[in-house]
Amino acid sequence: MTIEQEIQTAIRASIMAELETAELNEIVAVHAQKLDAIDDKESEQEFPAIVVSTSTPVPQGHKSSNINVPLWITAMTYIPEDKTKDLFSKMCEIVFKAIHSRESWDTIMPTSNKVDIAAVTIDGGEENSIDGFSLEQTTSCTVNASYLHA
Repeated sequence: MTIEQEIQTAIRASIMAELETAELNEIVAVHAQKLDAIDDKESEQEFPAIVVSTSTPVPQGHKSSNINVPLWITAMTYIPEDKTKDLFSKMCEIVFKAIHSRESWDTIMPTSNKVDIAAVTIDGGEENSIDGFSLEQTTSCTVNASYLHA
């Protein structure tokens, strides 16, 4: 697994745990861009969904084992099925809890991991946007981690 895949695995597990606590795990799909092979248009348009995306790890210095990984988590619902935006609001709260309330990232990291997540910080959130019949909100985060096997 790559660094980004390991981080997406942990973030997805944290979100799924919060969805299960809220009893929404049967309703809301969770996709990770670098883990899931979405092979058809229908899968890409699955709603409601939470999508986890990461970007290239940024080292904190030359050959540093400390890295920051940009992270975006997008909550999406289908407007005609969520007219009161109740599910959308719950999903956005779940994203917040999954990131902000996590005590330890070690327990949900994949086995034989190459990175150790120290913290995930929420940097900001975008305004809600409408794309056709989709209502979306993206939370921008940074994953602070150490690269264990350089």
